[in-house]
This record gives sequence, C-alpha cells and structure tokens, in this order.
Amino acid sequence: MNRSQLGRWAPPLIAMVLLALALVLLHRELKAFTIDEVLESVRGIPNLRLLAALGFMAISYLMLTGYDWLAVRYVGADLRYRQAAFASFVGYAFSQSMGFPLVTGAPPRYRLYTSWGIETPDIARIVAFYTGTFWLGFLAMGGLAFLVEPPPFPPPLSGLSYAARPVGAILVAIALGYLFWARRGGPALRLGRWTLPLPTLDMAIKQLVLSSADWVAAALTLYVLLPADAQIGFGPFLGTFMLAQMIGVASQVPGGLGVFEVTLLVALPGPVSSRSIVAAVVAYRVIYYLVPLVLAAAALGVFELRRRRERLSQVLDVIGPAVSSTVPLVLAATVFVAGGLLLATGAIPTQGRLAWLGAPPLILLEASHFLSSLVGAGLLIVAWGLTRRLDGAFHATLGLLGAGAILSAMRPGGLLAAMVLLLVLLALAPARREFFRRSTLLTEPLSPEWVFGVGAVLVGTTWLGLFAYRSVAYSHDLWWQFALYGDAPRFLRGSIGAGVVVLAFAILRLLRPPEPEEATIPERIPEAVERLVEACPRTSAKLAYLGDKSFLISAQESAFLMFGVERRSWVAMGDPIGDPDTFTELVWAFRSRAVRHGGWPVFYQVRPQFLPLYVDAGLNLLKLGEEALIPTETFSLEGGKRSGFRYTIRKIEKEGGSFEVIPAEAVPAVLPRLREVSDAWRAAKGIHEKSFSLGSFSEPYISRFPAAVLRKEGRVVAFLNVSLGADFDEFSVD
Repeated sequence: MNRSQLGRWAPPLIAMVLLALALVLLHRELKAFTIDEVLESVRGIPNLRLLAALGFMAISYLMLTGYDWLAVRYVGADLRYRQAAFASFVGYAFSQSMGFPLVTGAPPRYRLYTSWGIETPDIARIVAFYTGTFWLGFLAMGGLAFLVEPPPFPPPLSGLSYAARPVGAILVAIALGYLFWARRGGPALRLGRWTLPLPTLDMAIKQLVLSSADWVAAALTLYVLLPADAQIGFGPFLGTFMLAQMIGVASQVPGGLGVFEVTLLVALPGPVSSRSIVAAVVAYRVIYYLVPLVLAAAALGVFELRRRRERLSQVLDVIGPAVSSTVPLVLAATVFVAGGLLLATGAIPTQGRLAWLGAPPLILLEASHFLSSLVGAGLLIVAWGLTRRLDGAFHATLGLLGAGAILSAMRPGGLLAAMVLLLVLLALAPARREFFRRSTLLTEPLSPEWVFGVGAVLVGTTWLGLFAYRSVAYSHDLWWQFALYGDAPRFLRGSIGAGVVVLAFAILRLLRPPEPEEATIPERIPEAVERLVEACPRTSAKLAYLGDKSFLISAQESAFLMFGVERRSWVAMGDPIGDPDTFTELVWAFRSRAVRHGGWPVFYQVRPQFLPLYVDAGLNLLKLGEEALIPTETFSLEGGKRSGFRYTIRKIEKEGGSFEVIPAEAVPAVLPRLREVSDAWRAAKGIHEKSFSLGSFSEPYISRFPAAVLRKEGRVVAFLNVSLGADFDEFSVD
C-alpha cells in the first residue's frame, strides 16, 4: 500500500477503532438495563413530543438550506432558492446520515450545481462557504454554552472541565472576530489556487444567525424527546449537546454514532436515567437522520417518474436535468440503510406476532430470520454497486429488496421493516436507465468509506444483539437450539450468516483475476487503435500516433481511449474514439483503473455533448479555454478584417517566398530539412519539445501527415504538419 492509499484508508480505520471503543463504553454504561426496557422507553415517548421533535428537525433543515442559498449569493450565481434548497437537502441528507461530508455531501452538490451552469471554482467556494457557515454557528453556540453553562467533560477528558469557560470565550471571540473581519473588509483568503473573497458584514451576520438557529433547532429536536421529569434546563443541555457533537465530529465516526451517545450518558447533568437518554437518542437519530434520508430518496423517486412525462412543470424544468446524476447516490444510501435495518431488526427480540399468521411454524420463523440477515448483508454489498451504476447491482437490489420485504413480513414485528423495504423498492424500480454499466462488483475498486460503513453496521448490529441477549448464558448448544421464543440462537446464526456473506464477497474479490498492470506505452500502435483513428473524423485522434500514450480498448475493439500518467494524475486525451455506445463503459473503466492505482482520473479537451457522461461518472468540470472551428466553405480573405492576412501574403511573395503542401508520401524526403527548421525554432525560442496534447517532432509521427511548407528561394524555412480527419470533414495544423 503506497502513501496515497494509506492516507485514504487511515481515517476510516481510526474511525472504526473509535466506534468499537464507543460501543464498549456504551455497553458498560447500560449494563443495568435490558434491550426490552430501552425499547419500552422509546415507545413510551409521548406523541406530542415526537411531533415537536419532527417540527424542530424541519426547522433545522430549513436553516441548512439557507447555508447553500447564502453561498450561491456569495459567488454571484444566478440560481433560485428552490434550486439551492434542493441541492442543500440532498447533500445534507447524505452527509448527516452517512458521515464523511466531503465524500458524501459535496459530490451531489457538484453534480447539481454544474448541471445548472456553475463552474468548478465557484462550486468549491460554495462548499467552503457553507462549511464555514456550519462552523461559525458551532463556534458561537458552543462557545456561548461553555461560557454560561459549562458542561462536565467525560472521562478521560474530565481534567479539562476547568478550561470550559476559557475555551468558550475563545470560541465566541473567533466568531465575533469573523464579523469584525467582514466589517473591516480584510484581504481575500487564499487556499492553494482558490481565492475566497471576504463576505460583506450583512452576509456574515446572516451566516451567524442561520447557523446558530440551526444548532439550536437540532439541540431542541433531542431536548424535547427527554422525559418531562428530566429536570434539566435547555442551557445546560445545550452545552452538553455541543460537547457531544464536538467529540463526535472529531472521532470521524459517521454521525458520531456511539461516541455521541456515550458523551451524553456520562456528561448530561441532572437526574436523567441512562435508559431515558438512550431512548431519546434512538428516537432522535430516526427523526433527524433517517427520516430526511428516506424523504430525499422518495422525492427523487417521484422526480424520476415525473421526469418521463412529456410536459414538465416549471419546478421540474429546473430540477429535472440534474436528478439523474444524484438518483443513484441517494438510492444507494437508502439501500444501505435498508440493509442495516434488516440486520438491526434481526438482532433484537421479536415484539408481538403477526395477527394474520397467528403462531408461525417454527421452520418458517427460523428460515425467515436467518435469510433476512443474509439479505441485509447482501444489500450492504450491492449498495456500492448502485453508486457505480452497475446494471447487475440494480437487478440484484430489486430481488433482495423484494425478498427482504417478504421475509420481514413473515417475522413477528417485521411489518414496519417490510414497508420500508417496499418503499425503497418502489423508489428504485423506475430508475432502471440510470444503471447501465455492464460490470461486476468484483472488479470495481472499493471506497474506504464504504468498507468502513459495512464494518460499522456489522459491528454495531452485533453489539446490539450482544446487549439485547447478555442475560442469556452462552454455551455451544445455543447454536443448535430451535424454539419459537429462541431469539438469542436466531441472532447468533443470523450474525454469522451475515458475516459469511461479507467474508465470501471479500474472498471472491481476492480470488478475482489480477488487476491490470500500471499503464505502459506500447512499442507499436495497436491495430485496433490505428483502424479507429483512420475512421475518426476528428483530427485530435491523430495524437494517438505520437507514441507517448497508453491505450484502453473496449472489449469489442470498437472504441478506445488514449491516456498518460503523470505522478498521481491519469489524464485521458480527449473523449473516447470509436463507437459512442461504448463510451460510457470506457470512461467508467478508466476511472476505476485510475482509482485502483491510487490515481486521479482526468479527461482533457472533451466536447460539450459528452459532459453529462463525465458528470455521471462522478467527475467535476473545470473550464480551461475555448476551441475555434472555422467553416472553410465560407472563409474568405476579402474584407477589412482580413487585410492583415493579405498584407502578410503579399510581403512573403515579394521576398521570394512560396507556399506548398507536400503529400504524406513525399514528406520523408524532406525530413532532414524539417528537422533543421524545428531545431532552429526551438533554439531561438529557448523551449523544449512539447507532446501529449500537441504534436512533437517525431519522424514516424511527422511522416504520417502532409506538410505545409514555406520556401524561400526553393529552401524550406518554415513548416507545419496538416492533420486530416476521415472523409476530410475536418483538418487542423499541429
């Protein structure tokens, strides 16, 4: 594993260790309670408090949409509020639920904003702006809470409790300093090649108000779920909430799972029982994280259905073109959550029975429980395939969701899980055309964040089962006990089954054919490449003859992609060449190959009609320049605008110059003189030979093309090679 790959895998591995440690501490804190008592506390939360929590959650997400709206105004983009709100909701539905905000929250925004015409530098500024807004409110509210009602720091940080007020003062000072900086009009902030202009004081105040309101609403979402006899004011609670969020964010565990709960358990002041705290946090996570994610998936499913209608409403005209690029990500996240839900429901004791089944046959109960765990693990795996737009993953997901819904309906207390799986199935089914890649999960490179997510779900659900059945004495005979009320043995068998599915997937990946070697430049141009270049109407295809590129050829040899590798950058020269029907798979294959080797895939000098293809592959757009095309049928030297050209021609002719185009077959005879001209020109300019996207003086390369030469007294004094496209549709000079 090289340094770049180690850098990608280190944060998820650290987060996994912290998650395991948090679950151990959580297990210790809850040792006096059973899972039934905790679930009973969750069900005992009054409906009025649940409705209040939903209301505060809605207010929080409304404030979050303001982050993006302000950011759009900050960069001067011409977007409507509903566009920014849609991008914000999709982005935060991802990042709040899945963690790793730059990985899960930023890409959907990039895809939406680029489809609305915002360029990459401005999108980077939008991301930086809303991230700064998030932390500005965190500093202000966290600092204020630490100043007014400092929370007790949990072990092993209890020794820092004395520093709460000084830390709070520093945090508030930083937030106020930001406002002072904006009022004074300081210099723009430079981050590498990005420049962040200073916001106005009015905008900075709006940032502070929006973010502070968001944090208060998020805290109130949990606060109203605490029991009425908690006897804790909102001020002390806010300080503890901000501290738990701070530690959770620092842990890099998605949503601070486990870390957040442990911090609340040990630091929340007042006579609040651990059981009530855990019950409130369980309800909070469902309301604040799961509900928005499901709503985002459902909304995009509706958009996908309505987008196929001939007449679209004004809203869909705005949002529709960007939906297809975000649908796979949202659906993949939802499927992942559905898989975790199946494993979680299999880890807790069954509650009640299905009235229409009565007492189910034992074999049916055992089979449905065990198979549900296998389906849950399968959904965790295929969810990654959905992010890669694999058609096989789409069909497998439909089958697994359907099977999971049926199996859940056959289990006591499984109707809710069955309904959730059916909803996800209905959201996924109409999006068939978004999953078009013919590839397998065994060849796709895995994301460290996704691997961590699978491991976190398995570890978390296993801990949940161990906590639920810790009163059951373990013995080897427990594995082979089959009884109507034998929930603990069923949990053990289901957990092992899920682990075997994931392990089998890992083994199959290890046994797959070796990964392709790193890019190598062939000694001679492959026959398929030469055939496709000669049939291509674009002259840029001729750059394949330079001899400085590697090639990725489609399985049918009907298209290819030429590229070079410079350090970590894998740069494809232009769009694929050949049959457009194979372009999508070539782009994704190149992307996967670059990622497997720890590289960054880049496509240079692509055409506008193929931009959606690159956006769908998860790439970002960066405009570098323009390309001019001159129609030769209407070009003329007549008129005032061409007077400079006419003057140059007359001057050259007066000095004895003449112009000639030498056919390709005659070029080898004048190559020595062309070499002299090239060497003299480079020496006069003091430059080195360029290549890759420009022709270089290579005799095999130059000999393939006609040469336009300027002679003086019969001697060649200047030249350029002329590249011709197939059927003479296009020609260019190099």
